[in-house]
Amino acid sequence: MGRSDRGDLKRNDMTAPILAWLVPHQAKPAHQSRPVAKRLGLGLDRVIINLDRYGNTVAATIPIALSEWNERGRFAHGDRVVLSAFGAGFTSGSVFLRWATV
Repeated sequence: MGRSDRGDLKRNDMTAPILAWLVPHQAKPAHQSRPVAKRLGLGLDRVIINLDRYGNTVAATIPIALSEWNERGRFAHGDRVVLSAFGAGFTSGSVFLRWATV
């Protein structure tokens, strides 16, 4: 979620308080996730950060974070999660999902 992160939520009739987790792509130090969390009104306790443990894992950042949180039982059925990534050339994208357990 970049410059229009609040706009993305608004366009989808969502507000930050309904989000359980934000999973950002982490190519740079974790402190760069703080401004995004702040703009969204999320506490850092709701932002999944793993850069400190694995470094920049490029395209695998978000899948590793999801796998790790799932293995630890941190997700609850129905949790609302936003995955947010960026890449070269100022490309970016986000996806909203609800976690389902089987």
